[in-house]
Amino acid sequence: MRPTIGKGRLNVDDSCVSCRCRPGRVGDVCPCSGHPKRRKRQEHAGGRNCSRSAGNGERVAIVEADPQGTISKWKERRGHPDPRVVRVADPAEIEGALVSLEAEGIWLTVIDTAATNNALAMHAIARANLCLIPVRPSPADIEAAIPTLVAIRRLNRRFAFVLAQTPPRGCRVSEAAASLNSLGVLALPYVGQRNDHQDALGAGLGVTEFAQEGRASEGVRELWRWILKKLGEGSRS
Repeated sequence: MRPTIGKGRLNVDDSCVSCRCRPGRVGDVCPCSGHPKRRKRQEHAGGRNCSRSAGNGERVAIVEADPQGTISKWKERRGHPDPRVVRVADPAEIEGALVSLEAEGIWLTVIDTAATNNALAMHAIARANLCLIPVRPSPADIEAAIPTLVAIRRLNRRFAFVLAQTPPRGCRVSEAAASLNSLGVLALPYVGQRNDHQDALGAGLGVTEFAQEGRASEGVRELWRWILKKLGEGSRS
């Protein structure tokens, strides 16, 4: 499950992407064109592996609610204080973490949850402004996302599917996209299956830091702009 722009469910309280992070400015929100300069409230997002930042200097944090600890291990390899990563193991700890981060001036919090419908994930979904559900282009992955989708709809949260690890060719992607579109909103562009993503993870970096001019970075920046637009639409509704 990835809530608050987060893992498996990306809840826009909990996930973000660095558009153009440079060494020495890691943790600054990237200068996305068209990004609003101010936001009066903290946004929350949730989803799987959404550990990126974006904007005009806004601070981003990650709440890790996945026992697997992928984000925490990435942070250990990173060797940099930003972005803040807070681990939680109980639903009540999520609320405390969000309140504390907002008091610190955090603009966007990404909540990363396991792909399950436990109480921790459900609470993250309930607190998210936007839920992102990463799905690979396979029938098994799409079927596995259904319980998450049911929970999001039951809690009446805004959401979008993120088609990830897509192959460069073949009909599998178009078939998966058609299926996901029939179930709800599909974020654009898709996240392609590229080595830069795995190499960045191993190096403790965001892909936009690891290979700034690569196609993987370009795709992530475009996806962030799409997410940012959806967050803006939610704040006006």
